[in-house]
This record gives sequence, structure tokens and C-alpha cells, in this order.
Amino acid sequence: MEIQYSYKIEDFEEIAEVADKLVPRRHAIRFGLVCVGVLLLIAPFLAGPDLGHPEPFLLGMSPFAFWLIACAIVQNPRRVARKYYAPEVDGTEYEASINEDGITTKSPTSHAVLRWSAFSRVIHGLNAIALVEKTVMFVFPRRAFSQEQWDEFLSLLRQHVTVWDATSRTIFLLPPQ
Repeated sequence: MEIQYSYKIEDFEEIAEVADKLVPRRHAIRFGLVCVGVLLLIAPFLAGPDLGHPEPFLLGMSPFAFWLIACAIVQNPRRVARKYYAPEVDGTEYEASINEDGITTKSPTSHAVLRWSAFSRVIHGLNAIALVEKTVMFVFPRRAFSQEQWDEFLSLLRQHVTVWDATSRTIFLLPPQ
């Protein structure tokens, strides 16, 4: 099958969010930072003699509390994706040829031929799929495919690409939808 597409920042945001969810510890750390920050903000009022007279030492911890909350916000996966990928989303048209042997991608500046065995990971979002080849990620937006082509693409992925699931430490094929 032959497809043509150009990237939108939403493609990278979605893939970053899905990849982040595959590592639950990241989300837990961000959630913990927010909880500790909020606790530090309310602690002076709880430790003081009454709500109008907060504990001075704990009140001095407020800037640190705001810093913790800001760290959690800054590390949001969508925000990180926008920061790194937005300058690269310039409307460049890409072409891809997908068949039983692998994927061939073409752009005005590059040409890549990849066998299915080159891909070590699949990150599957609702509107995009990223295929990872060691440290290089190839993103394919769903809008580039017709419904039949999308189904065929997913079928080829299930047949040819093994996926490493970091949480269970097992190798499996993409689950059927």
C-alpha cells in the first residue's frame, strides 16, 4: 500500500502520552510531586494555632511547594512533545510504501528502507502509531490511511513486529482490536 502524509504536532503529543502511560512510574512521580506540593501549601495552616495564623516555618516552605508543582507540570508528556517536535512540524510531505517485506519512507531530504525485523517496539495510539527502530521513531498518522489500509497495516504489524512490554517483561505481538 502507498500512503502520503504530513505531520501534525498532535501526532507526536499522542505518541508521547501513550509512551508515558506505558511507564506508570513516571505518572506516579508527577502525581507525587503535586501531592507533596499541595500538602506543603496547606500544612502551615493546619499546623498553626488557627487558620488566620499559619506556622511561620512551614509558610516559608511555600516557594518549594510551588516549585514541586511546577516540576510536575513541566514534565507533562504533551508539553514535552510540543517543545521537542513543534519546530520540526513544517508541513513536509512524506510518502511510505508498506508491504510484506517492510516499510520504505521517502521525503524531500531522506529515503529509508526498513524490514519489519528492524522495529523493536510499537507505540499504538488512537490516531497514530509509532514504530521504534532502536533510537529512531517512525510515526504514521491514522489519517494517512483509508480504513481498509489501516486494518491491513495493523495486521502486518501483528504478523511481523514483536513488542517489548516493560511492565510484565514479556515479548508479545500487538493484541487484536
